[in-house]
Amino acid sequence: MKYRNLELIPIDDAGYRAFGAQRRLENMKFRKKKERSPSDLISDLVEDAVRYHIGLTDTLDENRIWKYERLKQGSYVVEYREMDFVCRLDDGALIFGEVKSSNNKRALTTARSQVGKNLKLAKRAEYTATGAIVLCGTGEEFKDGPAVLGDLPALTEASGEIAIIRIHLDHLRDGLDEKTRMEWERLQSLVEEQRAEAEKTRKERQEWRDRGVAVEDWPEHLQYPEPDELEQAEVISFGGQAEEETPMQKAMREAMAKSGGNKNVEEAVRDSISPPSEEESMSAPKSSVGGAHQSAQKESWVRRWVRRWIG
Repeated sequence: MKYRNLELIPIDDAGYRAFGAQRRLENMKFRKKKERSPSDLISDLVEDAVRYHIGLTDTLDENRIWKYERLKQGSYVVEYREMDFVCRLDDGALIFGEVKSSNNKRALTTARSQVGKNLKLAKRAEYTATGAIVLCGTGEEFKDGPAVLGDLPALTEASGEIAIIRIHLDHLRDGLDEKTRMEWERLQSLVEEQRAEAEKTRKERQEWRDRGVAVEDWPEHLQYPEPDELEQAEVISFGGQAEEETPMQKAMREAMAKSGGNKNVEEAVRDSISPPSEEESMSAPKSSVGGAHQSAQKESWVRRWVRRWIG
């Protein structure tokens, strides 16, 4: 049996909070602590707003964290998996939901994967469950969406196993307190400024590439930032073997080491595995306990980049 002892627990569960502290400590081993971006903070506000509106229907369930034991390398490891919201209907059926502040293809693909994994866990736990993806935005495609999320159970039932619901951000802001709305608008302005600046930088870099100028000869403000120095910190294991670095981190470290200062390799790796855009960062998958979320497939992909440039 690969999974056992599956249960849903609240987000303030002591074990889950300890896990979160452990993950933060583990992450400090590989990168410096950075302040969360305005997009990250807006994403939190959007998720809170979705839960607020669903809560008005009395269907919101506080138990939105999966806790289970998974067989890994011969022993069972405690793992947690967070969901953006869970609804519990009158008949006991559940709706597992993910919220994305984007409508791009990558965000939708990520959300489908997340909901799909949660539904598989529900099946193992013998729960009756369906899934819902709530996409939030301001574009034309959101204008025809529902004004409220009170009809979420009906929309989900009519759509089959996973419903896709688009709702305009203006509707989500309705009903929120004035302080929260002002903070939302402030952060949104910062996000738009950063996106405009990022697009300007991208175009300038492309112009220098098209002119055949080496990266090291670009203007200073267009230079790629150097990788942060690794910070050492103790890694705490939750019932399993703790890896000192993820497969992706290992592949990137080896790629840079093998490059021997080769700018072509460093630029290729950095461009190919650069941080996601503001919208894409909101759709990044959540990590699970007992191992890194980066796949061996990504590691192999990085190694192919190395072979391409240095053999």
